[in-house]
Amino acid sequence: MAEDLTQETFFRAVEFRHLPLMHRGYLFRIARNLAIDEARRRKRAPFAMSADAYRIEVALDAPSPEEALIAKENAARAAAAIASLPEHKRRALLLFKIEGLSYREIGKLMGKSHRTVQEYVSDAIAQCHRMVMAEEDDV
Repeated sequence: MAEDLTQETFFRAVEFRHLPLMHRGYLFRIARNLAIDEARRRKRAPFAMSADAYRIEVALDAPSPEEALIAKENAARAAAAIASLPEHKRRALLLFKIEGLSYREIGKLMGKSHRTVQEYVSDAIAQCHRMVMAEEDDV
């Protein structure tokens, strides 16, 4: 901003050729007036306007249409992968991830050891990951 104001000061000094160009007081008066004008302008419009307004990212609470579509597609892939799991693995995964139950709690519900439940959940996650990644590679 200081460089712009300095350049504008000399530009205005040159515009008025009838006044002595190097008169120090005159240059300071121009610079002072430009600084005051700039301060007033910034007070009225605190945000700088950009010539490349299309490049400014606006903070929105909602995702962009592209982000919403990607999220919807990812959710559909994940749901399809979960639906394709064997019943015992799907149940263990949902109880663990959605219901927040521990392996021991799930084991009691399913009549299995907590280590078996841990294997079910681990296998289910790995299988879902493979399926989702395979579908992404196909796209």
